[in-house]
Amino acid sequence: MGGVAVSTPECDWCNDTGTVTGYGYFPGGDPRTFSPDPEMNTPEEMAAWEKACAAYEQDETPDQRDGCVWIRGVKITRCRFGIGGYAAPCPFCEKGEQP
Repeated sequence: MGGVAVSTPECDWCNDTGTVTGYGYFPGGDPRTFSPDPEMNTPEEMAAWEKACAAYEQDETPDQRDGCVWIRGVKITRCRFGIGGYAAPCPFCEKGEQP
């Protein structure tokens, strides 16, 4: 999994680890931090994830249609990868903010 974990003291979001882990939809960002569940996803979803990882390896901008966005306080999840596990950098620690 890519990225370097940076922790902000007393971050409740990541428990001071600098990394947010979980199981669900791809949270956005680097697709290599996501591992789709092969038992829960279609071959098309698995192929879309592999294509996104290959593009990211070539320094191509990730497809912004994937991941989570907030619109007027509502979390909208858009993802072609199905569900799986992720270990992504904490968005608060990366910015040096508190949640």
